[in-house]
Amino acid sequence: MKRLALSVLCTLLLITAWSQNEPEVKEKGYSVSGGLLGAFNFSKFRVPDKFNSNINFDGKMGWSAGGWLSLPVTSMLSIEPQLMYSSYRYFTSDPTPLLLNDGRIEYISLPVLLKFHLGSMFALTAGGQADFLTSVVNNNGPAIKDDFRKTSFSLSGGLEIMPHGRVAIFGRYLLGLTNM
Repeated sequence: MKRLALSVLCTLLLITAWSQNEPEVKEKGYSVSGGLLGAFNFSKFRVPDKFNSNINFDGKMGWSAGGWLSLPVTSMLSIEPQLMYSSYRYFTSDPTPLLLNDGRIEYISLPVLLKFHLGSMFALTAGGQADFLTSVVNNNGPAIKDDFRKTSFSLSGGLEIMPHGRVAIFGRYLLGLTNM
């Protein structure tokens, strides 16, 4: 909760600090654009536990790659659909044999984001994402692809730095809505 409050405070400070740049964005009249994207993701799985055995999954680094298309609605708002291939990793050191112990789950991901431009240097993003299961690689457990839902949904929110540059940096938090 403290991290969320700190993130919101920092975002509000950034909005205030760069609000002077807003007229520059309006003058440029941005048009439809697109490009490639690559990302590292940090995932931590949670498994509903009916027996209170306190299984703890470690956070693991994965990756995503794909493309995006930006469709301006106004000078301050655009819609950005994306298409990504995403690999999420999981690991637990729990000695009990589990369905998931060590491996990765891979998806075709379709985020659709609303991007709120805060001048030429920053943008806030919010939206939904649908993920379509492509494979499960489970190194030390019995899990197979049929053990998971084929489609899952999540909400996201994030911050993008230099959204109109040739290279943009972004951070995004995904909140899963589907029990996979």
